[in-house]
Amino acid sequence: MAAVSERLRATGKETIVSLPPPYGWYHGYDYAALAPLEDAIQLMANNYVDQGPEPAAEVEEAIRGTLESIGEAHRQKVLLGILASSETPETLTQKVGLAKRYSLGGITVWALRWLTPEQMDALDRTVARR
Repeated sequence: MAAVSERLRATGKETIVSLPPPYGWYHGYDYAALAPLEDAIQLMANNYVDQGPEPAAEVEEAIRGTLESIGEAHRQKVLLGILASSETPETLTQKVGLAKRYSLGGITVWALRWLTPEQMDALDRTVARR
């Protein structure tokens, strides 16, 4: 991964790696080693339930575990990945609140085309755009 990151940076590109929580279904990633190499880490804290909103407690646990794994110096690199199709406007706002509470670098939404007008309104009320 270091070679890929170095080559991309040499061309002015940024790198983002998408990872499951460190204690999730796959344990093969070295979060501490990846964090300094990447410009951002998209934390895919989803698929906890088959249908409906992702449980806030599990998402929060994923955030804490990731921050413990990568170290405080890389906190701003973490982007909380949110699966739009599973969230309601209220739970979407809750996930944004978790990203703010833990001073993450921001959120990502998969996929924008799944956002309802109500979800967009919720994001407009809670997210500051860069």
